[in-house]
Amino acid sequence: MLKAGGQFVAITHSERMLEEAEAVYRFDNLRRLIRRFSLENGAAALRRYFRDIRTIDYVNRLVFRREDAAALVEYIAFKRRFIAQDLAPEVLGRVLLAALAQQGGLTFNKDDRIFIARK
Repeated sequence: MLKAGGQFVAITHSERMLEEAEAVYRFDNLRRLIRRFSLENGAAALRRYFRDIRTIDYVNRLVFRREDAAALVEYIAFKRRFIAQDLAPEVLGRVLLAALAQQGGLTFNKDDRIFIARK
């Protein structure tokens, strides 16, 4: 329960975050999860409960170069709980590592929005 004068803070991803990865696999379950509360719709969802909502956009990209293969594996391991809603993280890892080796680099949209809300 939020005390009077308290603030609620949340951060979420853009619905566009999966676009590049969906070149190799459709993340239907993860996409449904993200659409429940995203950069694009979060303010509307919060307006039902809060009168004052501020946002801070964090526009960024996640870039992996060929020499960043270990970092890509770490990132997949970090996100494994979400990835596993659609496929085995190990399978995605193999596919993305092969794409990284072939293309020499991978870039993923990681735009986020921070919501700061007060009653």
